[in-house]
Amino acid sequence: MSKLDLNDIINYVSRVLYIVDKYSISIDKAFQKVKHSWRFRESFKVYYDVCSSVLRNYYQLKFLARKLLNSESNKAIVKTWILIYGSNYFRRRNLVHKFVDRVLKKRRIKLSDVDVIIEELKSINYVKYLSIKYSYPEEFVKKLSELLDIRELEELLRAMNSEYIWLRINTLKIDIDKAVKALEDEGVVIELNKEVPFLGLVTEAKRPIHHVSLIKRGFIIIQDKASIMTVLSLRPEPHDHILDLCAAPGGKTSLIMQLVENKAKICAVDISKPRLLNMMKLMKRYGVDSSKIDYVLADSRKLRLKNRFSKVLIDAPCSSSGAIPRDPSIKLSLKRLDKVNWYVSVQSSLVENVIHQLRDVEIIYSTCSILPEEGEFLQFFKFSP
Repeated sequence: MSKLDLNDIINYVSRVLYIVDKYSISIDKAFQKVKHSWRFRESFKVYYDVCSSVLRNYYQLKFLARKLLNSESNKAIVKTWILIYGSNYFRRRNLVHKFVDRVLKKRRIKLSDVDVIIEELKSINYVKYLSIKYSYPEEFVKKLSELLDIRELEELLRAMNSEYIWLRINTLKIDIDKAVKALEDEGVVIELNKEVPFLGLVTEAKRPIHHVSLIKRGFIIIQDKASIMTVLSLRPEPHDHILDLCAAPGGKTSLIMQLVENKAKICAVDISKPRLLNMMKLMKRYGVDSSKIDYVLADSRKLRLKNRFSKVLIDAPCSSSGAIPRDPSIKLSLKRLDKVNWYVSVQSSLVENVIHQLRDVEIIYSTCSILPEEGEFLQFFKFSP
């Protein structure tokens, strides 16, 4: 970035926060929405990194913004990030120090008081202390505290704040060794997983991952390990006829076809026409033989089924609470925990519809939520005919 403009960063990031909160969309989608209308086109990686850090620390920053600046506005939250983290992130520390001096000039509180303020919560309300320290909605932390002991809870919250990216090598289009070398040529280093040889964890990236040409061309796919293990548990085989419910955007669908070298048949169902159309484009980019896929626009809760499938994958919509390491914007949507009940209702209807219509078929049910009512607490047995 040729010139560091803190006011521009404040305006940009606060706009991203507004869009994420209002529309409950991912950091990538919100970032692109703002980027297209912004006048500066220099180093957007700086802007993206700040957006990511602000979202990951959102609840802590909101709490401290109220203490430091007497405001909880989005701009105050971004200003608080600069006050606390700016000097460690930006090279032009003198500019940050001047900003700190100017903003806190007439305030009685000092930055050195921040840790003390947070630690004081420990003796007052330990759940609130954890929610502020690790930056999660208090109700979400309270819910987890009813399921885990304090040590396990703190370890979980700390772990979910870790940033990591898994990349799946799409062997329909490229060999593993060639992919690793090609990624290195683009400044991305991965550590291949011992359990899944076509999966790699990003250990170094000199550019934003979504800008890597191998990803844009479908040779490499960003996909979490948990998502991949779900498909592996399905054990797809050539000539399987698989029902894939809630299939779009198609990450798991394409992996099924990768594992069987395009030799299975899939019925991919989704309720969203735009998502289904986008899925069809992605399958082409990923080298999937779309002649082997029946794309169905339908509500999977009401779909009439015939007992002709060998396996069923239900990738149910959920709160996405387990995907925070990949997308910190999920933290903002978790403050609306009442929506979890809606997700549970949808999930139950999906399972019930399949079980009541299909016999002697293997069903794999998955969500990317850590909340038990969206997973292990879902009572499959009550749907049995």
